[in-house]
Amino acid sequence: MDQIVAHGIAATAAVPDSSRALAHRRRGAYGLSKARAEAIKSFVAKCGVDTDRVYAVGFAGTRRLSDDITEEKGAVNRRVEVHMMPYAPPGRL
Repeated sequence: MDQIVAHGIAATAAVPDSSRALAHRRRGAYGLSKARAEAIKSFVAKCGVDTDRVYAVGFAGTRRLSDDITEEKGAVNRRVEVHMMPYAPPGRL
């Protein structure tokens, strides 16, 4: 039996690392990316998939495909990736 893992990713524009705004953006990005992944989990549950087999993980902007300098480049970072993985006992994912 396979597991479904939803990875939520959010765009985060470049902000100097020393900025307090960066910490605030990252907290917001983690929440947003987690919410995206949870939406997928909710959707597959409505389709009849056992939620014990579905995991939702938020990665904020840590798995970017592009820099966020332009709106177009930032758009590719706002996504959810869905992965099918072999079953692993709870706590071992």
